Amino acid sequence: MDTTKRINTIYGNWLVLHPQGFEMFRCTTKKAEFYLKNNLANIVLENPPTIKLTFSPAGNGWQGDIFALTQKKNICVVCGTEELDRLTKHHIVPTLYKKHFPKHLKIATSHDVVCICRECHDKYENTYALKLKEKISEQYNVPLWSSHSDFIKIIKLSKAYVLNNSMMPDERKLELIMKISLMLGYENDFAPIEEIEKLSKISQKDYNELHSSHGKEVIAKVTDIQKFVEMWRLDFVDSMKPKFMPQYWDVYRVIDRPRKALKIK
Repeated sequence: MDTTKRINTIYGNWLVLHPQGFEMFRCTTKKAEFYLKNNLANIVLENPPTIKLTFSPAGNGWQGDIFALTQKKNICVVCGTEELDRLTKHHIVPTLYKKHFPKHLKIATSHDVVCICRECHDKYENTYALKLKEKISEQYNVPLWSSHSDFIKIIKLSKAYVLNNSMMPDERKLELIMKISLMLGYENDFAPIEEIEKLSKISQKDYNELHSSHGKEVIAKVTDIQKFVEMWRLDFVDSMKPKFMPQYWDVYRVIDRPRKALKIK
């Protein structure tokens, strides 16, 4: 079996009931099996799959929230494909920004994480999302790669040079090393190979942190996070014209919704 292909659904759609009988939330098959295996819940219905907790949780989950409690389809919200190996998750509000939201606005919810095929995802990310990030960069006067943009370019070029050196035509090698050298300030000479190799070893974590600084600086300047989120939702809808969005999904859904997290006592 090709282990690179998705074989599990994105939405598990197990309905979880409070001991008193009201609907609390939906969860994946993996989480439902955890509750059942540890005697934290009992099966109520096989179809649709429904379990009831056997303990008293600290909160009521998403009680009364029609969007959160409605069953979701495992289907690309844009083109409608249901082929599991083509489906992935799309964060409508990029994690680049959301990770820097105030803590109470980062409560897990499926509203702004939708099911999408890889082709539609790449189309949006590489075209429309990039344009919006560039617009945000200009609006808040925060470069997309912060003040490290040239440095990040050097890292990428150095990695390309070192990792692909043996397969690269001589002309391409010369082109890359000239670019790297000029960006490092070697106007009349080539940069030492040792320096290029050192740059190529900078970790993905450090690389990501340089990019993440853009999101952090932007959110520090955003005065209305609700409007910021709505902007991303509108951009996705206007750009991709999705025909299969989850029922009750709403561009103007309030992000600061009261909900007490479930805790196992």
